[in-house]
Amino acid sequence: MLETIVSGIVEKVLGKLISLASDEVSLAWGVKNDVQQLADTLKTIKVVLLDAEEKQIHDSKLRVWLEKLKEVCYNAEDILDEVEVEDLRKQVVHHQSITRKVCHFFSSSNLVVFRFTLGHKIKEIKKRLAKITADKNDFILTEKIDSNHVIDRERETHSFVRDSNVIGRDKDKEEIIRILLCPSYRNVSVSIIPIVGLGGLGKTTLAKLVYNDEIVGDHFKLKMWVCVSDEFSLKKVLIDIISSATEQKCIQMSLDQLQRKLRDIIRHEKYLLVLDDVWNENEGLWCDLKELLTKCVSGSKIIVTTRSDRVASIMGTISTYKLKGLALNDCLSVFVKYAFKEGQEKQHSKLIEIGKEIVKKCGGIPLAVRALGSLLYSSTSEQEWINVKDNEIWKFIFEIHDLMHDVATSLFQNECLRLKRGSQIACKTYRHLFFHGEVVARNCIASLSNVRSVIFSSTIGDDITISQSFLELLISRFQFLRMLDLYNLGIKVVPKGVGTLKHLRYLELGRNPEIKKLPSSIYKLQNLQLLSLRNCEELKGLTREVKYLISLRVLVLTTMQKHLPSNEIGYLNSLRYLIIRNCSNLEYLCEDIGRLRALRMLIISECPRLISLPRGVRNLSSLEDLRIRSCARLNLDLSTGSDNHAELNSTGPPLRSLEITDLSQLVKLPQWLLQCLTNTLGELFIRGCPELSSLPEDMNRLVSLREVRIEGCLKLTERCKPEAGEDWPKIAHIPNIQLDGAIIKSTEN
Repeated sequence: MLETIVSGIVEKVLGKLISLASDEVSLAWGVKNDVQQLADTLKTIKVVLLDAEEKQIHDSKLRVWLEKLKEVCYNAEDILDEVEVEDLRKQVVHHQSITRKVCHFFSSSNLVVFRFTLGHKIKEIKKRLAKITADKNDFILTEKIDSNHVIDRERETHSFVRDSNVIGRDKDKEEIIRILLCPSYRNVSVSIIPIVGLGGLGKTTLAKLVYNDEIVGDHFKLKMWVCVSDEFSLKKVLIDIISSATEQKCIQMSLDQLQRKLRDIIRHEKYLLVLDDVWNENEGLWCDLKELLTKCVSGSKIIVTTRSDRVASIMGTISTYKLKGLALNDCLSVFVKYAFKEGQEKQHSKLIEIGKEIVKKCGGIPLAVRALGSLLYSSTSEQEWINVKDNEIWKFIFEIHDLMHDVATSLFQNECLRLKRGSQIACKTYRHLFFHGEVVARNCIASLSNVRSVIFSSTIGDDITISQSFLELLISRFQFLRMLDLYNLGIKVVPKGVGTLKHLRYLELGRNPEIKKLPSSIYKLQNLQLLSLRNCEELKGLTREVKYLISLRVLVLTTMQKHLPSNEIGYLNSLRYLIIRNCSNLEYLCEDIGRLRALRMLIISECPRLISLPRGVRNLSSLEDLRIRSCARLNLDLSTGSDNHAELNSTGPPLRSLEITDLSQLVKLPQWLLQCLTNTLGELFIRGCPELSSLPEDMNRLVSLREVRIEGCLKLTERCKPEAGEDWPKIAHIPNIQLDGAIIKSTEN
């Protein structure tokens, strides 16, 4: 069964082809016409792909045809990725200071040779794909609409709900309404509240309860409900928003007409918009819509329901509301409602006891409770109820069913190979390898070439190591690697050849404490998105060439350096997550850290000599999550920082989560940090700060704060207990509070 893999790779390659065909890059490389022809050919295959995937289960020849299609698409993706890499390298030379040294650094890419070989490779792909297109005529295949591009009407939602049918969500409803009625901040005209939770937890139901509340209706004269579901097409969403507001379907309007009509609708009245069941994780698509929705009356609000934390992070402007499971008693009430006719439960006390055991296994998910209750509706047979309880049917809820496991195994049977002693190579198309030791691996890789992932099953405490010669063999053999995980393998030297892995996205070198330096060739990996050097305690540091890693999004660093110099990490404009840990000598961070305007998370951990943070931290305009742990000497007062000339941002980063752990010198939270918390902070965790004696006077201004946990801060927790009275009013508005493990206040059911 190849359906997910083949469809996925065809869709991905087609997207790359269309993008390249419309880009000047293809013209520069002299392949524009060939790329366009490839895209057209793939489109003709795509329209019958759905039918082919359904029929291949009973047709072995069709399965072979799909396998060939998958193979040529993988090869095409490798070639298209090479174009992207060369384009990225040109960007580096263009944007960095163009010196002879920089040009020499990338001189290994002979552009004339590359252009010639690129044209040859693409023509070869065209030839192979043309053969596959001709072969499809051997099968009776019909065109089908791809359901991925159509809203599944069974999943489409509406805004109506009968309050009496909803159990256990009163407190959640009150909290969301409280957030909705809070005034906007920082002159922001519209606030976005994400509601996140597992499927079946009741996110849509909660949104309905809020949407239909009378107080909400009085506050927002204009209300709109849109089910987004799988597809996030800007035009379709605009049509649905306008339709909800005006009951007019504007299908024939152009995108420009739609945006003008929407802006005219929302400019006069404060609105509430619910975007239900959002899956899109493409930040660019959301930004296009958000720009249109913000030209409105101040105080307007948007509720987004989603299963994805990533979606919430992209779309939300205030702290995510994480919906939790129903309490046991509420679950039992839901179960009884669906398992019995009204009043009938009073006659069946033994069934109720069995029902309690069934409900406990549902994890608080109301959809699962309703499903099992409905399954037993009108049945009064104790044995039937016991069978459901003991059958473990409830494990569909949290685990993959055996049938689905079989499907998954079949799906990846020619994709993934777990190599252990006695393993045999069944085919040459494996692309993801999991090794259990060098001896086994060395004997198996000779027949493989297009591998994309290599992972060793080494964990802390294992004695697995690999030799330098084998590591070099891996790198030279698998030139199409996207992922190379070498965690805890006793590596001493990173081979220079790693710089030839131009497709590499993920490089894990963590817990190899004898690595002292990285080869300069590693900075040629313009596609690299994650580089982990955690617990490489002997690493002398990164060089200035690190700024050439222009795609890097995640950096985990352990270093021997005392000072992270400027003109290195500060130039990583794509960096989203920076983790600096276990740096025993580190005293100062890089002074130009404020340049990292895309940074969302900063973790500084186990740096006992760190003295201060650079003042540029205040310029991290996208920073949402700050965690500082076990930095005994750290002074958070930026006036003592080393970056005395940095331009200060008046508001600071929009922090949503702040954790401060084991800062023995911390007496109070500095003013610059408080400015970052006022309007966005949702979670505050403070642990192991024995000198911290008070909370800020204006703590009640933290309007988004939902959870506070304070542990091991004796001077503070004594003052914050309700009976003490002194600091309690400052945090009385917060829904969830824990002091030294004791739950002082909770909105959980």
